[in-house]
Amino acid sequence: MATIRPPLNDRMFAPYKIAALVEVLAEQGIALEDGLNGSGVTVGELQDASVLTSVGQYAAVCRNVILLGCDAATPFKVGRKLHLSAYGMYGYALMSCLSLRDYFKLGVKYHSLATPTVAIEWTEYPDRMVWTFSDAFVSSPSRELREFIIESSTRSM
Repeated sequence: MATIRPPLNDRMFAPYKIAALVEVLAEQGIALEDGLNGSGVTVGELQDASVLTSVGQYAAVCRNVILLGCDAATPFKVGRKLHLSAYGMYGYALMSCLSLRDYFKLGVKYHSLATPTVAIEWTEYPDRMVWTFSDAFVSSPSRELREFIIESSTRSM
């Protein structure tokens, strides 16, 4: 079962992923405004509970990271900052799973609640489990952006 991504520009997500990303940039000495450039998100909106952002806005900030020539470990550092508690009720539901199998099933089923930048699915075999990123951000104009998004996504699952 694959997840379905929402339309790229529908503002329906709290800016927690964008906030984590620019926080990592700040740790590397990059101004928050430079990370947010062209995204339509301001520094003041990052902690505003009423602000909604889109997958496209998150992708714009990811592109900025690539253009700014950030540390190659940046996507992994961002993923490390995205604890399950950052995902609200989705994260709480994941924490409540009694098995890894249930966690994966629930994670895929409701992934669209987590600012999804890639569709995910998983397949269980007798001796292994395989994650698949079937569309790998189809609208991505560059290999670098696809890699960044997949690297940051896999660390936060």
